[in-house]
Amino acid sequence: MEATLVTYVLYGVFIASLAATAVLGMIGRPLGWRSTLIIAVISLFCAELYPPAEQLRPGIDLDGGASLLYEVDLEGVQNKAAAMREVLEILRKRVDPGGTLNLEWRVESGNRIEIRMPTPDKAAQERRAKFDDAFKEITDRNLRRFAVVQAIEAGSPLEGFERGVTGRGALLAAAQGAYDELGQLPEDTSLEDTRRIDAEDRYDAALEALFATNIDEAVLNRALGLSTDKKKDDLTSPREMELARIKMAHPDRSAEIDALVVVYDEYSANRGTLDDVNDLKRLLRGSGVLAFRMAVTTDDVNPAELGRLRDVLAASGPVGSDEFKWYPVNNTEAWIEDARDRTKFREKPLEFFEENRGVLAGEYGGQYYLLLWDREDKTLTRSKPRWELTRVFQSVDQNTGYPALAFNMNPRGASYLGALTGKHVGEQMAIVLDDEVYSAPVLNDRISDSGIITGGRAGFSSEELTYLKRTLQAGRLKAGLSEEPISERTISPSLGARELNSGMNAALYALIAVAVFMMLYYLFAGAVANMALLANIVIVLGVMATLDATFTLPGIAGIVLTIGMCVDANVLIFERIREERERGADMSTALRLGYGKALSAIIDGNVTNLIVCVILAYTASPEVVGFAKVFGFGICATLFSSLFMTRVIFTLWSRAVGLKQLSMVPTLIPAVRGLLSPNVKWVNLRGGFFVLSFIAIVGGIVLTAQRGVDMLDIQFRAGTEVEVEAEVQMPVADARSRIDSVPTWLAEGFDETTLSDGQRDGLARLRKEMESAGVTVEDLAVLADASVVGVGEKNEDLTYSAFSVVSTVEQQKVAAAAVRAAFGDVIKAQSSLGFEHDDVAGVMDQDSLPPNVHGIDKTWLGDVIGRPGLRLDVSDRMGGVAIVIDQISPAVTVEDVEERIKAMRRMPDYARHPYVAVEVIGLGMAAGSASSEEPTYTSLAVVGKHRSYHYIDDASVWGAEFAAVEWNLLRDALTRPTSLDKVSNYTPTVARSIQQKAIVALVLSCFAIVAYIWFRFGSLRYGLAAIAALLHDVVIVIGLVAVSGLIYRAMGDQSPLLIEPFRINMNVIAALLTIIGYSLNDTIVVFDRIREVRGKLAHVSPEIINTGINQCISRTLLTSFTTFLAVGVMYTWGGSGIRDFAFAVLCGVVVGTYSSIAIAAPILLIGTKRTVTTQRERGAADGEPATA
Repeated sequence: MEATLVTYVLYGVFIASLAATAVLGMIGRPLGWRSTLIIAVISLFCAELYPPAEQLRPGIDLDGGASLLYEVDLEGVQNKAAAMREVLEILRKRVDPGGTLNLEWRVESGNRIEIRMPTPDKAAQERRAKFDDAFKEITDRNLRRFAVVQAIEAGSPLEGFERGVTGRGALLAAAQGAYDELGQLPEDTSLEDTRRIDAEDRYDAALEALFATNIDEAVLNRALGLSTDKKKDDLTSPREMELARIKMAHPDRSAEIDALVVVYDEYSANRGTLDDVNDLKRLLRGSGVLAFRMAVTTDDVNPAELGRLRDVLAASGPVGSDEFKWYPVNNTEAWIEDARDRTKFREKPLEFFEENRGVLAGEYGGQYYLLLWDREDKTLTRSKPRWELTRVFQSVDQNTGYPALAFNMNPRGASYLGALTGKHVGEQMAIVLDDEVYSAPVLNDRISDSGIITGGRAGFSSEELTYLKRTLQAGRLKAGLSEEPISERTISPSLGARELNSGMNAALYALIAVAVFMMLYYLFAGAVANMALLANIVIVLGVMATLDATFTLPGIAGIVLTIGMCVDANVLIFERIREERERGADMSTALRLGYGKALSAIIDGNVTNLIVCVILAYTASPEVVGFAKVFGFGICATLFSSLFMTRVIFTLWSRAVGLKQLSMVPTLIPAVRGLLSPNVKWVNLRGGFFVLSFIAIVGGIVLTAQRGVDMLDIQFRAGTEVEVEAEVQMPVADARSRIDSVPTWLAEGFDETTLSDGQRDGLARLRKEMESAGVTVEDLAVLADASVVGVGEKNEDLTYSAFSVVSTVEQQKVAAAAVRAAFGDVIKAQSSLGFEHDDVAGVMDQDSLPPNVHGIDKTWLGDVIGRPGLRLDVSDRMGGVAIVIDQISPAVTVEDVEERIKAMRRMPDYARHPYVAVEVIGLGMAAGSASSEEPTYTSLAVVGKHRSYHYIDDASVWGAEFAAVEWNLLRDALTRPTSLDKVSNYTPTVARSIQQKAIVALVLSCFAIVAYIWFRFGSLRYGLAAIAALLHDVVIVIGLVAVSGLIYRAMGDQSPLLIEPFRINMNVIAALLTIIGYSLNDTIVVFDRIREVRGKLAHVSPEIINTGINQCISRTLLTSFTTFLAVGVMYTWGGSGIRDFAFAVLCGVVVGTYSSIAIAAPILLIGTKRTVTTQRERGAADGEPATA
């Protein structure tokens, strides 16, 4: 389920209401009701959370996946918000109509769309692998014609070709015998001597009988994809009928086929997502292709020809002719108006389309197709250049008054459409999107720059109108959607698993460390606090599971901070109870006063943190939004567990055993109590504090300026981050040297003896990407300033196997290719293959095919591809296609190419084309691989045939509908690299947007907090003092972030305390906002105590401030320590993904604790006029609230 913001708010209100009920309305109620409420809440969320592995959905940073950010051209659009929602829905339906790819879609920043593609879950991967294995087990028993013929003609043993297929051994023997008989006859025979011709016929017949034992991959694959629905009066479904034919031809293999069907159904029911982010980008590029085609009528084709076309469609799929072509109907429901239509459609669907809708239809595999014109004068397609729709909007049919749909064309489109429609007024024109028919309205008049589509006499229903409008809007996406994503992030499953493991370990260690400290320091009260802490975590995770919210790495950081905030609240309560006991209150009174006096500080501190969470939720990246959600829910849960649950536990324990004393370390050890009750004159030290802070602030500013733009991560200045995992360990210096060397290798050439094949091949690919992007070698000089950091586990010898490379190279493909080239000899990722003509993409017809694509019109492959010496018989593929791949780099095995082709054929944009079983033939071996068990090749041929397309009979249709598809598929299969472990790319446009969001977040936080403090303390001075402390903290923390880079630059990987060259990114911005909230929490506690000590006096004095600070110093130090402990664990064991966040928060905890005492409190004295301490003030300073 997709959780909306309203849902999140409702759950937040629910938890907050529980806390409010606990504090305000339930304290005096019977204890049973309070206990029941606690048990009910914990039980509810435990049930929602179980089992955690299934209920908590990890984000792409923990599970692997990709995020693509696209820009949509909305120029001239009035209602941009509505247009973006519509575009999003169109894309969703075009790319993933069944919702089986598990893609996440959302509109971001006005005219941007983010698509997030998670890695397939383990179950989906297992289903996919199980199906692949079952399919391969069947097809592996098939015989390759070339291998068998070569073995027969060479007289080699044939037993290995039987492969467990019944009767194949006898057929092999018969074929061998026929060939031997043929070989005994002389080559030259007279015309009267037919013995050789007869022998050749017998040999061919023997081979055909032998290869008939193969199960045709294309036929089997097509059968699996047919409909399983049974139509009226049919006993079997289309799939059952086709599978029955296959099993009849291969009765001994029926059990294998049945087993394959079972695993296919399991796989197809939930296929999971795509394999690679490049597949998603290709799908998005291929969506929204609009065309207009005139419908074929009975006046255009005679009944006999129509019957033949329908028979061919039913038998072979949507094969057309020179003039006509079948196109699938997108949604048959859109053609049905009433119950009478539905009845006729069910009984006689083809007659329904012809008689009720005026179009000719056919059926193939349970799918209905319409016959449309495929002639240039009858169509407007993308073969005509630079035309597009400029606007689509609702209008009114002037003749009937019914709603209609209007559209505008650009000038070139108006010219094309006018020429088409002017000759066909009164006829039906089909609207075709991505080769699917959406509608076929009647042309009432000539259409040029603007037109109107009506729904006929009955008009369009609102659903039909919306349906058609979305169709036409989708046709605009080809021009409106940016060709490439303006931002891209890719994370491999292995990296995600590593980050998940590190994050979970950090959260567990933090929980244990804090829990142990609370037990040791507060004893029984610590145990109660730990129970509240566990309940807090259960509630937060339960809410996340209930809302099906994505759990991210920053979300784990939110859990850790929740631990700190929950403990913070309990420490504040326990210290208040201790103070009341020291003043002589009995246990019951101390509990009541402790909770009562801690309430305002806890509420204030948590509300300010909630303000930060709300601002982050609206301004941050999705991962940081995950932190805001978790931390926000944690704050709400803290109010429930700390204020209500612990109070009930204490009451129950008191009634059960008669609680008389709440022992803790300060009550047992007087020396500790003395340390926590100082009598320091803090105000007298303010001069020294101000000087120290001034030095820290100025130093931070200077160091930040010295580091310069290097302080900004690529999120704020554009660039690319690539993370790569190597098969060997190496020091960071070696990885740095590899990156530095790439421009030199390109500019000066390189010694082939010093670089591996993988590095040379990577450089060749890099050159192509640079040419495509217009990047020069000089542009890559910025790699010298790239940050190279080891990630993951560091070995004892200071080596790593994974590295992060951050550079200001804006072209994602160029940056990734440069990293591949640098690590080409040790990289684990599958690289793309380079070969001759690999730059020929997007082929549409025969004329645009590259010269290495040949139609098979001769017996011998060598004659087909222009290599006469190559004697391989391809007569069984006559009329098919032969594609020659030369100059392959790096060299590749036949099996690898076959697997790449099969994987690509399963992708949605190719799966809709007829399945073709191709054979890959090695032509030229790579040097030195002849003796290998799996030889590699630099030259290959790929041959295939589909019975619906024949090069000799109709080369034009063959080229456009078969050869072009096979070439595009083969090119994509070979040039698609496996994604690196992590690729994050930000364009300048996105970087500026993120900068603006960060500034807005910081400014809004400051204003909101000033307003709240002003409201709570009734004085602007308190708000300004708090803001001064916050600005102080933020500037110093940014300075410390700058120091980290300078330390790493000086010491490299040997820098102490896991220091890395931290930069300002959205993680650090989130940390700064968290620091604002945390520091403010400390400041509020101090202000609250000062206000309490002041009583009803009109102003504060140095004595009041000193007393207030001294009274709450124990709470300040303890909460700072527990938070420091939790975040320190996260910094140490949480992994590199959140180390920058943890570093900033650690610094902020120290600086924030200091500023709440040394900066914020003394500022309250600024502007006060009285300097003489009165008796009432001295009384207040001694701990007695002043009275009027």
